[in-house]
Amino acid sequence: MSGSGIDLDLAWDIHLYSQGEQVCDDPIVGDDSVEDHEESSDQNMDVKEQPMQVDQHVDDERSDAAIIEQPLQPVVPAPYIGMHFPSSEVAHIAVTEMGGGPDHCGFTERDYRNYLAKLRRGSFQKGDAEALMQFFREAKQNDPKFYYSYKFDSDNRLEIVFWADSTSQSWYEFFGDVVTFDATYIVNRFDLPVAPIVGVNHHGQSIIFGCAMMTHEDTDSYKWIISNCLDCMGGKAPKTIITDQSAAMKKAIAETLPDTRHRHCIWHILDKLDARIGNKEEAGEDIRRVIYESKTEAEFESLWDSTISHHSLQDNEWLTSMFEVRNSWVPAYLNEHFWAGMRSTQRSESINSFLDRYVNSKTTLRNFARCFNLALARLRKRESDEDYECLRGQSRLISKFNPIEQQFSEVYTNNMFIKFQNEIKALIDSRFTYCERLGNTKVYTIDDGDKEFMVHFNYQDHTYTCECHLFETNGLVCRHALLVYKQENVAHVPAKYILDRWSKCFKRNYLNERAVAVSVRERRETHKNLQLLLYLVFQKLLDYAVLDEDTQQSVVDGLNGLLISISKSKDRTESGQIGSVVTTESGSHTHHDDRNENEDNSVKDPVKRRKRGRNPVNRKKSILEVKREQAKKKYTKKNKSSDLKSEKS
Repeated sequence: MSGSGIDLDLAWDIHLYSQGEQVCDDPIVGDDSVEDHEESSDQNMDVKEQPMQVDQHVDDERSDAAIIEQPLQPVVPAPYIGMHFPSSEVAHIAVTEMGGGPDHCGFTERDYRNYLAKLRRGSFQKGDAEALMQFFREAKQNDPKFYYSYKFDSDNRLEIVFWADSTSQSWYEFFGDVVTFDATYIVNRFDLPVAPIVGVNHHGQSIIFGCAMMTHEDTDSYKWIISNCLDCMGGKAPKTIITDQSAAMKKAIAETLPDTRHRHCIWHILDKLDARIGNKEEAGEDIRRVIYESKTEAEFESLWDSTISHHSLQDNEWLTSMFEVRNSWVPAYLNEHFWAGMRSTQRSESINSFLDRYVNSKTTLRNFARCFNLALARLRKRESDEDYECLRGQSRLISKFNPIEQQFSEVYTNNMFIKFQNEIKALIDSRFTYCERLGNTKVYTIDDGDKEFMVHFNYQDHTYTCECHLFETNGLVCRHALLVYKQENVAHVPAKYILDRWSKCFKRNYLNERAVAVSVRERRETHKNLQLLLYLVFQKLLDYAVLDEDTQQSVVDGLNGLLISISKSKDRTESGQIGSVVTTESGSHTHHDDRNENEDNSVKDPVKRRKRGRNPVNRKKSILEVKREQAKKKYTKKNKSSDLKSEKS
């Protein structure tokens, strides 16, 4: 048949494979990529499409003979989904008559091979997804507040999963004001994107609030992840979030986190700049200077227009599109919000590199979750070590700029105090160029060696604002303000400029503030009313209980049952157990974490995801891989040595 049509045997193989039959002599083995199948298909098609060099008269005679000898074919109804055929010949009639000939069948050999490869990926390593669910159930037994939720399709195949243990939930409660979310990490045997939700603790260290894996990077998947994360974290939304430029993620965040300021990673954008403008080095440098040095929105827009015109880049579509979304990535539009010192998803990428120590591309889903816990333990030890170092004593002062430096050394963690000291060191290159008085405010113009900044200083309450916005974005008093404080002989900065988030005792202070959020008077009034109400109820029960032993036993049993019921209900609430099953319009299901151990918990493995582009050849090997290779080499060397000794003897 024509090269554009499907081989009849291949069509029958598809039917057998879909019915669970063994297909013999399959040219596809192992876990080859779809690209390989397509390449081999093209080669086969090229061979089939070579013209036959035969006598036309002989060919006509053979055709006539074939028509005479061909038996009558049965009448076949129009094909429908799920229809079975008695033979490939009949099927050939599923395809040719409806398609208008074999060249128009609409299902080529390439389509077949890709489809069969998809079926194989779907059945890859059966049982791995269920093993992951079992791991989560065991984790919940050890950690009652452990949260996990997953979604599967109508075929009971895993599509997406999210989980977070109790410590990660506590981390989010403390430091969930700023998060980065990146789904570009792929290290597991199913090639599923892994999306750890990352934040920053009071030491400036990267921490993980939770993790998700998904088969589809679309808006619905991101909305599902964010919704489950919010459910896990008691509905608390981050104030700011940093992601890449994924359109699907942008839409999901806009719909699920309407009050969260969303920022795109500036590094990923500028990494494309040179290629997008034709590798014009001078133009690239000028554009970067405009982006980073513009202090206000108006200044950025003015400098952008003049720079683009100067380099004749007005017709560059990519630059035009980036300018249209400038409020999502240009610093001048984002410096009124707290970002914990971040402008990119670098922390997420650092976490990805950190996880590389524990997992690789052949890691099963269950082992990934297990190794993920090991990585979490390592991060938590880092935090614990820093907590201990902070309690040991204050950091060494580096200047005579006291008592302000002393003030910060007593409060800030060691790492954040070092960053504050960097601002003190920068005072060497800073100087006043101009000062004017406007009512209660003095306006200082300060040259810090790179450019000039204006500081508005209120000399009555010692508050300030600076054009660099370091305090607003990073939570640190800048060098420009420090120079003004020094000039004004201010001994202590106002408490508002010592960000509690960077303090040594932040977590303890946070818990204390939360505990006293409800006024003592209100708690006492509630307790008094409840005490009176319960007294009346128990007095009535006591009157009945003294009548006879049966009534007494009934009262005791009833109270015990009520106590047990309330206790279980409270435990479920505190553990975040939902136990619901939500059916979406598409027929897929979302399962939460309270599962009956006696239920049929089988969940099929996810479809193995097709990778983007070529795999890196020189992938960084994990510690376990290196150790295995070393042990293997040692074993081989030992056996060779033994064989040589045997031959000599």
